[in-house]
Amino acid sequence: DGRISFRLQLPLGRGQWEFPHAAVDGQFGSVIRAYAYWKFTGDDAWLKLNWQSIKKSIEYAWAETNEDKWDLNKDGVLEGRQHHTLDMELFGPNSWLTGFYLAALKAGAEMAEYLGIHEEAEEHRGLFEKGREWVDKHLFNGEYYHQLINLKDKSILEEFKSEDPQILDTYWDEEHKEIKYQIAEGCLIDQVLAQWHANICNLGEIFSREKTLKALKSIYKYNFKRSMRDHFNPCRVFSLNNEAGVIICSWPQGRGKPVIPIPYAEETWCGTEYAVASHMIQEGLVEEGLEIVEAVRNRYNGENRNPWNEIECGSNYSRSMSSYVLLLALSGFKFDMTRSWMEFNPKITVNGKFRCFWSTGTGWG
Repeated sequence: DGRISFRLQLPLGRGQWEFPHAAVDGQFGSVIRAYAYWKFTGDDAWLKLNWQSIKKSIEYAWAETNEDKWDLNKDGVLEGRQHHTLDMELFGPNSWLTGFYLAALKAGAEMAEYLGIHEEAEEHRGLFEKGREWVDKHLFNGEYYHQLINLKDKSILEEFKSEDPQILDTYWDEEHKEIKYQIAEGCLIDQVLAQWHANICNLGEIFSREKTLKALKSIYKYNFKRSMRDHFNPCRVFSLNNEAGVIICSWPQGRGKPVIPIPYAEETWCGTEYAVASHMIQEGLVEEGLEIVEAVRNRYNGENRNPWNEIECGSNYSRSMSSYVLLLALSGFKFDMTRSWMEFNPKITVNGKFRCFWSTGTGWG
């Protein structure tokens, strides 16, 4: 039916992980990855062979078998129960996860069009445009994108009680009469992450460019801490004392923080820091992006921590491999094997000159 299990069981061949929920960012991130793989290899035969699976993965958003009811009304916006990489679920529209959905819809439209399946391309493109317009209109508060939810509305959870009798035990805070583990009016580091992915594989605009730029400036303003001494963090300590870093989520003054907010909100993760820093560089905020990178590398300068092991969930955690995009962002390197096309658009030059390493699937230089 298109649902992707998001934890791989090892050794290979053991079967699927039986967790009942797909992860939104993993599900639609896999569609973006399929699009990127096709673009980076130009492998039309692979695309034709896998199109039905890619299509099903996109359309799982409104499939009748999707008990989490992501987009049952097919309006291009995720409203249901949304599992994600911060290990819990969001309820109600938010730019972080709907952004992944929009990027998958846009990628699906382009792939379908290329294969000559015009009706499917038109459906996916129409949903993308409708959803994008709604997100930019309803989820941007003037400074950044937030989550649209009434934390006091218990019925949001009760809608899923028949599928999950334990949902109120997990998500309802009886003491404060509030839904737990949400963003609400918070400023999330990953709020425009889908645009970063789209920039890497040249998918085009997912959100308004003007609003994306404002959102990144707000992350820099509210989430980047130049010292952790006055920052309260009840979670895991990946930065401390005079070290600097970008926290997962902040609630600027006047924007109420949930009593029990989204998990890990106060932590700093190298992988998300590199992603938001390289996104800033992609969008022209070069100094801000490099300042964040310097903060991360200062935490791992070899004297206080191992420079080759940027810990997150544990040692050698793979999310920090997002640092590779710094090379792509600073060089402006893009390539598309379906069109035999390559470009450089460097963000930094030295005396008007530029030089960097580049690599594709078939060559490097």
